[in-house]
Amino acid sequence: MMRFIRQLCGKGRREAAADEALRRHQEQYQREERAVRAKVVAVERLVRQLQRDNTAWH
Repeated sequence: MMRFIRQLCGKGRREAAADEALRRHQEQYQREERAVRAKVVAVERLVRQLQRDNTAWH
């Protein structure tokens, strides 16, 4: 696979390996970022619900 990528891009082994490592890192980062965003949305939803409950309680 790496040989094919190098042939397509005209890159050396080190540059192709660096590109592959960067691609893997970006995929991992994107998964983590989506997970964090989902948690933020859940916390914001909880805060809104608690604010509604608090105003209804008084």
